[in-house]
Amino acid sequence: MIELANSVFVVDGETELEAIKKRILNDKSCRVEMRKGIGNGRDVDVPTYARLLAALLLPLLADRFEHIVVVMDREKRKIPPSSLAEQIVSETILALKRLDKTVKGDEVEAKLCVFVSDIMFENWIVADVTTLSLKYPDLIVPGAVQGMFDGTHGVGKLNSFMKDRNYKKTIHGPKFFLNIDLDLARRNSPSLDTFVGAVY
Repeated sequence: MIELANSVFVVDGETELEAIKKRILNDKSCRVEMRKGIGNGRDVDVPTYARLLAALLLPLLADRFEHIVVVMDREKRKIPPSSLAEQIVSETILALKRLDKTVKGDEVEAKLCVFVSDIMFENWIVADVTTLSLKYPDLIVPGAVQGMFDGTHGVGKLNSFMKDRNYKKTIHGPKFFLNIDLDLARRNSPSLDTFVGAVY
């Protein structure tokens, strides 16, 4: 399990930053260090993502953090989230070594944890649309039918469950993520289950 008090989270965007920070503070009474990452981009290949990530991570490696937790989206990449996470770790280690010859791969591998939502962060939110429909009857259609939505367009699914079909990432995302039942949601989302299993 990741020691949250000595970790820094590097996430794709503002929605993830606020959502994860608030959820961990609420559940664990722990303030975690958060950094906005490089953004993901649908078409960014693994070596390019890793190179950009390495430049961001280099100063964090020298800091006090025991773990650097990267949360990214799979987007349209054709590989499973777990394989993508492994590739990001190995390519980031190579990129870090190119930036700084003193970087030790085994030390980075021990610190760097990568979690990949399948396809986007909103897939983790719709993993418990049942609870959202009960807590937000003014926003979510009644009787929203839960499914396994990993690998689908999470924002599209979330919009289809919203009464006004108008999901706003930075407004609804953190609020919804704070209120899903993680035990239920992780049963509906293997990618979320991986994250929750390591962080909780």
